[in-house]
Amino acid sequence: MPLDITQAARITFRLRQTTDNEQFQFGVSTGARGNASHADLLDAVATWWDDEGSSCVAQTTCDEITYSEWSDEGFTGWHQRASLLTAITSGTGAVLPPQCAVVVSLLNLGSSDVSIKRRRGRMYLGLVPISQLATDGRLTSGARTVYTDAFQLLDDAMESVAGFDPEFDGPGIASAAAGELYVADRFGVGLAVDTQRRRRQKVTEGITYIQFT
Repeated sequence: MPLDITQAARITFRLRQTTDNEQFQFGVSTGARGNASHADLLDAVATWWDDEGSSCVAQTTCDEITYSEWSDEGFTGWHQRASLLTAITSGTGAVLPPQCAVVVSLLNLGSSDVSIKRRRGRMYLGLVPISQLATDGRLTSGARTVYTDAFQLLDDAMESVAGFDPEFDGPGIASAAAGELYVADRFGVGLAVDTQRRRRQKVTEGITYIQFT
């Protein structure tokens, strides 16, 4: 069963392109943690980014990671509750233009009575190293393995810090339309590199979903 969205939290990685200091970010939803666990969760995902996530990108510095919770206090949306300043740099290899990103897709299977649009999510991750591309302009299978391995380890890092409901300690899908948080049962990394799927001009993505373990 999904949780009410008021029990949802969001981890946001605030990144910077080291060549020109342009800022960008990506985030992942999860179940809320108690106040005493906010710092532990931020430390866990910071370690993950240092060890694994940063290997997926280049020319990138992670300056801050934030923890937010959904609330209607003052406004309805994500309210930041905690922050961790970091200075985690990646490799320096050549990258694709910053508007290009690898798409990590999340999928819930357990709430099949809910519209699929409300129980799937996406994370866009860049800057993408040119070395990860094959001659057809898509990710190599080896590069996709780097991303899938990294995001399985993100799940492990998040689950290492217990929240109010163990089922929701890993990545989730927060639907503002449904007002609910769904467990991300599976995730996948497509081979196509793009900014928005609806503008992808039918490039075959070749995505295969795998189960979080």
